[in-house]
Amino acid sequence: MHDTRFINRVVLALTLCGITAGLAAHFLQMPEIADWAWGGATVIALIPLTFVVARTLYSGKVGVDIIALIAMAGSLYRGQYLAGAVIALMLSGGQVLEEYAESKARKELSALLGRTPRTVNRLDGDTILTISIEEVKPGDFLMVKPGEIVPV
Repeated sequence: MHDTRFINRVVLALTLCGITAGLAAHFLQMPEIADWAWGGATVIALIPLTFVVARTLYSGKVGVDIIALIAMAGSLYRGQYLAGAVIALMLSGGQVLEEYAESKARKELSALLGRTPRTVNRLDGDTILTISIEEVKPGDFLMVKPGEIVPV
């Protein structure tokens, strides 16, 4: 997991560098260098993607990553290097954003579960008893004070 996160970030950084270098070369009237930079950025993203797609296909599934693989390979074949680099940027950027969102959601869910009450206030006649959640039975009257999380 951590290896793929690192690889995805490196691929994103190198793809951005390749696109930036290609744009600089393009504006400096060096189209061959621009094509090499964009093509290199595409290949950098294509290598790990090929392994991911192969692993997915081997497990008997077909994912949407195969579309990106075909598009990037096709852009290299047709000489549309900037298009391939842009697809590589979208793919690698999407993977990094997906990892960030998963990490954030996991952290928030863990924090939410950590706030789960372990005890509850049960009304027993005129008295209020604090008992563990495991002791609650159907038909018990529970009291939830303002600001408390409903325990069951």
